[in-house]
Amino acid sequence: MTVEQFRKLSPNHFTPVDIILEWQRDDIKLHCGESDKNKVTWCNNSLFQADESVDIIVLSEIENSQIDVSQILKESRRTLKKNGRIFVSVGSFSGLNPFGRLKSKYKINQFMELLEVLVSDLNLLIDKNYILEGDQVYLELVKLESDYIKKRIVI
Repeated sequence: MTVEQFRKLSPNHFTPVDIILEWQRDDIKLHCGESDKNKVTWCNNSLFQADESVDIIVLSEIENSQIDVSQILKESRRTLKKNGRIFVSVGSFSGLNPFGRLKSKYKINQFMELLEVLVSDLNLLIDKNYILEGDQVYLELVKLESDYIKKRIVI
């Protein structure tokens, strides 16, 4: 799923001046506002990006990445600004034969279980329920130290 597709799905959380990190499988780009796109380097299990420097992170197809999912989420959390959001898109098994669809669905279910554990371990919170659309699952994550969350949750 692209940044533009997430903007349509959750328009209230995107502004024209956001710094957005888009991570699709193993391709990582930084969007500065609506115009510039710069490639971001992955080296020594980390992003070449400053702490708390990104407003929004869009993760797509990370279940198929060569980079470990726990590292992707750790780095996403590290680079995300306070009150920032992580949008996650998981799954896409349309067009496969019935056996392929079943195998992909099983893989996605396993990935979702892993994601739930990682979200908890990294003190992230799923801000909205899972959104299921066709064969895709969409999640919206927030850092727990967010002012928005502190007002609503007593830890």
